Amino acid sequence: MASILKEHSRKSCCSEFLHQLSVERVAVANLPTEWGDFRIAGYRSLNSDEEFVALFKGELRPDTPTLVRIHSQCLTGDVFGSAKCDCGAQLHRTMEMIEAEGRGAIVYQQQEGRGIGILNKNSRLRLARQRRRHRGSHERLGLAVDSREYRQCAEVLFDLGLCKVK
Repeated sequence: MASILKEHSRKSCCSEFLHQLSVERVAVANLPTEWGDFRIAGYRSLNSDEEFVALFKGELRPDTPTLVRIHSQCLTGDVFGSAKCDCGAQLHRTMEMIEAEGRGAIVYQQQEGRGIGILNKNSRLRLARQRRRHRGSHERLGLAVDSREYRQCAEVLFDLGLCKVK
């Protein structure tokens, strides 16, 4: 993802990239959370059925390196607090960091289980429990280790006005 941003910031100001976006912003609202008050924006892909959510705070400027996280959906960790992963903790820690800094963005990517979906993720967790490791369980199911795609996540950041991330 950082390489996509770097590539486009070298070529031109990323705002010039906006006319080529394959995502569209659908709605924006205020979202008070236990970590602070944020804005939330919903996006939809123009070339797939994927949807994205951006949680952001503060002044987002193209010339200012800004705290960013691309967070892949993790139902078991984000919602149910699974002890098998630290996804929810990573998400919440990022929200704390953005609150402390006063600006930043999280793109919530709906690609559960590194892009394999919740049903395959459950099968992977079952295999991992039997063998005591997660690695290799993707392959045993005939799945790629990581099939996530980040281009549209970068486009969401461009739409928010970000060109430099940290």
